Amino acid sequence: AKQLTWEMSSEFEPFATITKAGKITAKKVVEKSRIQVVGTLTETQEKIVYLIDIYPAVTQLEVKKGDEIVNGKTILMAFTDDAMTLKAAAYPVDTLGKVTWTVSDKKGQYAEYAIDGDTLTISNPRGKAGVVTIKATIDAGVKKNITVKVQFGSFARTVQIFEPEKTTLRSGESIVLSGYVSDPIVVTKPGLTW
Repeated sequence: AKQLTWEMSSEFEPFATITKAGKITAKKVVEKSRIQVVGTLTETQEKIVYLIDIYPAVTQLEVKKGDEIVNGKTILMAFTDDAMTLKAAAYPVDTLGKVTWTVSDKKGQYAEYAIDGDTLTISNPRGKAGVVTIKATIDAGVKKNITVKVQFGSFARTVQIFEPEKTTLRSGESIVLSGYVSDPIVVTKPGLTW
């Protein structure tokens, strides 16, 4: 290394700095940029060329279920569901790199989990009610992570509010509201909460 001196063309200066000893520091970029640096062997003047890609820092990481962004949400998976797919997306788009998925359900008590790059598939719910925490993490200059919770169980599909749906009350008057759930809801939370 001591026998090499490094330089970079001025056209690449908006993207990085380089010292004669070869220390390259990337600057903030808004899109992927490629720079070229040249190392010159002191004794023979032989040149070595390196191409280096500089990526923007991740500004946003999203986890989607279909087209719905589910960052920080609790999403439902009924016992009867076949599968659910969660997909990670980073912005700028060329910063996704490698996504690391972690699932709190280590022993697979609630379902099975398959990871394929930026996609996590949850399948074969076991019929046990509970909540599993899922985290997507990416480190592309700036570490980002998103947590999503999956609530397993059998859930209400529709709720019908009994008459009257609209009424007027004067000071001191009261009315009791009631409703009907068409399908069973989570075993641990029966009934309606107003």
